[in-house]
Amino acid sequence: MNCRIFVFLLLLLSLVSCETLIENIANNIEYDNYKSPYAGTYIGTYSGQDSGTLKITVDSKDIVTATRYSTVFKMEENLYGGMIGPALHQVSSRESGFTVTGSFISQTRTFTGNWSQNGISGTWSVTKQ
Repeated sequence: MNCRIFVFLLLLLSLVSCETLIENIANNIEYDNYKSPYAGTYIGTYSGQDSGTLKITVDSKDIVTATRYSTVFKMEENLYGGMIGPALHQVSSRESGFTVTGSFISQTRTFTGNWSQNGISGTWSVTKQ
């Protein structure tokens, strides 16, 4: 009797494991086939208590890299983050804390939003090239 219960539980466990494996494979295929509708390079400016140029690149998997050049402080730095839907998510500089938040406007093919860094802030806008 105990042997039957053990075999039954082992069989049940293997079926659950197979279902999870199949689900993971399906999720991986979906991820591999995903191409971001926002992919591309966007160039524009930011202004406020600092100002300069901003270049944002969104890759096919919604990974965001950006470069800003401050015309006030004469310096350049890189920003990194991602997207959730049409919104930029945690796109910031690890060194200075410069952070951009905003979202995509499909009619004009632009991203717009706000930036902040250590108590100073402003707005920004970039257009797809």
